[in-house]
Amino acid sequence: MNAQQDAISFCWWNLHDFAHFDPNLASDSRRPKRDIDFEAKRDRILAALRELFAGGYPDLLAVCEITREAATDLSQRMGTAFDIAVAPTYPHDDGFQVAVIFRKDIGFSADTPLLAEDVSEETRPMIAVRFRRGDTVIRFVACHWTSFDSPQSRKMRRRLADYISRDTYEFLQPNNQAGPLNHHTVILGDLNVEPTSPIFEEDLAAFRDHDSSRWVHWRDRNQRRVRL
Repeated sequence: MNAQQDAISFCWWNLHDFAHFDPNLASDSRRPKRDIDFEAKRDRILAALRELFAGGYPDLLAVCEITREAATDLSQRMGTAFDIAVAPTYPHDDGFQVAVIFRKDIGFSADTPLLAEDVSEETRPMIAVRFRRGDTVIRFVACHWTSFDSPQSRKMRRRLADYISRDTYEFLQPNNQAGPLNHHTVILGDLNVEPTSPIFEEDLAAFRDHDSSRWVHWRDRNQRRVRL
């Protein structure tokens, strides 16, 4: 963003098993068999982004199902103007992560990754990045929640939704802001539920219309909950 820009561009993309080439892992069905296969997919991703963003790239690109090495390579190919945020290794790390690639020197900075309590060890951290300009702060949280439709996976998604709801409440509270800051949040990603799932209203307190999200109810006063 420069002095002439009054907006930031961002997008989310599940890159579906976008892994770097490793000859020791080539037998894995999720990974490329040859380096040329990795490069071809990477170049298609970059070409699609350039087509979507008028020959350039978004200011913030959040992706999932990508290895750290592939994310680093993608960021470097986008140019020296970009930096990357991704979680460090963790128990039962399968190599495929959530990553956020963001334009440097326009107000973005990486936050500590968010990991819910009491979830299975393979649960991926959520990646948070802040944008700040003047007294306005926008926190972007990129998520890839537990997949599959089983009782256990549904329980993990509800815990993730409850965690990000409470964490967002704390972030948006005026008492927790240093100075006269104006805080906003964007939660995006592959949540692995349908848009009509009850998890949004029941656990995330998120609604599909502005009136519901802005409604102030007396029952909210004693809860760490913000309507989204």
